[in-house]
Amino acid sequence: MVVKPNANGTPNAKKEDAKNLQPAEKTTDFAKVVLSTPNQPKVGISENFEERLHKLNKLFELQSKHSKLTQSDKKLSEFSIESGEGTELNIEDADGNEFTTKNPEIIQDVLQFLKEKIADKRKQLEELIRW
Repeated sequence: MVVKPNANGTPNAKKEDAKNLQPAEKTTDFAKVVLSTPNQPKVGISENFEERLHKLNKLFELQSKHSKLTQSDKKLSEFSIESGEGTELNIEDADGNEFTTKNPEIIQDVLQFLKEKIADKRKQLEELIRW
């Protein structure tokens, strides 16, 4: 039976037609339909929750690294390298080996290298941060 709307948009059906209508097939439980999608294996709620917690922890870890890189970049941007005295670069390793220079050109090149490296690392982290 097909019911077509009349001119005012209401369904145009006769009372006799309503008697001939059969109930629809019994519907399944809504929760079963939601949990058993065709192409996905059934996943327990706790597994799904654990996976979300893991993703959230990874997101916080990436955000923390990004924040530290941003702070380092800000500190490097505050350096003022002038041709006069007073600027010195000192590098020391765990064995006590030390390198020191007062050459402003070398110091400027090292700062520029560090800024570029930090920018690259931040970009890599930003690509990993997905919500």
